[in-house]
Amino acid sequence: MPPTQTIFNHELSTSLDSTHAFEGPEKLLEIWFNLTNTESFDLRSIKYESIVKILNLVHCEVLSKISNREMDAYLLSESSLFVFENKIILKTCGRTTLLSCLGLLFETVKQEIGEFVQVQQVFYSRRSFFFPDQQLHVHSNWNEEVSVLDNYFENGKSYIVGHNTNWHLYVAGDLSVPDHDSTLEIIMTKLSLGASKKFYTSRLPGDLAGDADHDLGHESGQDVLNATGLNSLFKHNKGQSPASKEIHDGFAFTPCGFSSNSMSGAGNYYTIHVTPEPGWSYASFETNMNGGDYKEIIDKCINVFEPGQFMVTFLTNSDVHKFECCLEDDYKIHHKEELDVGGYKLFFVEFVRA
Repeated sequence: MPPTQTIFNHELSTSLDSTHAFEGPEKLLEIWFNLTNTESFDLRSIKYESIVKILNLVHCEVLSKISNREMDAYLLSESSLFVFENKIILKTCGRTTLLSCLGLLFETVKQEIGEFVQVQQVFYSRRSFFFPDQQLHVHSNWNEEVSVLDNYFENGKSYIVGHNTNWHLYVAGDLSVPDHDSTLEIIMTKLSLGASKKFYTSRLPGDLAGDADHDLGHESGQDVLNATGLNSLFKHNKGQSPASKEIHDGFAFTPCGFSSNSMSGAGNYYTIHVTPEPGWSYASFETNMNGGDYKEIIDKCINVFEPGQFMVTFLTNSDVHKFECCLEDDYKIHHKEELDVGGYKLFFVEFVRA
């Protein structure tokens, strides 16, 4: 494993202003590479400067980076980036142009990792946008996004699930290869006013801590994790590593908004993003936790954010016969689907407040 380091972009943290942020729903790209082509393959060897150049094409910047033995987690001005030995997960919100980075990403992997590296499997997904007409590049049109992806990947298939609000998924590659891979995503909208207030701050852009070693945005982010109870979401994996091995990186935006990345020693990541503005309030939670009490995680998320409606997506190739996440007391199921996606099964459930 290459040496890792913690990075905090204090200049960006101090100056970043989310006053005009509007589009919470993220674009989510996950690319797995084939490890059999080169003995020295490790995506974490990509230079930090190269990561920054790739993100520049997407129109986002690095706020901070934390690492453990399994991954590097970058907290971004617009969501998150996770880099593992053999896969990259990039999640960006707002008007970011995520798919515009594909060419430079593959060129960088070829130059810095190995000439014969091949893509093993690809996932790209997103919820319907609040304001699709304000998206840049191809991202306001799902068919155009699929066309861009098909230019890079073979045997791609696309799916649209949902009823009033759609969730889009694109997959390509050999989906039968990895064992025990799962992704749980909870996408929440119409947050209650009480819940939304937890993600506002009196801190102003440009405010400085008295000590140069302190970073108000990140320190406030850790406070939000603890005060809201979101830090309790990371305790429900079977065989969870001791709490001392968990690493959390949170950031509170000004005047409002929140992002966090968390990692466990078991190779699990957890990422949370919140845009609480009335009219388009939004929160998301995502993890690759494989096994454990998913229903308890969903319950805890809903208790923190109190959404008017939310959707749960669970994509897994593990031996799951039925995915339970029913919350009959306060919510009713508005739409439900189960699909076979290559070697994976997709469980999709959309809830509205009863």
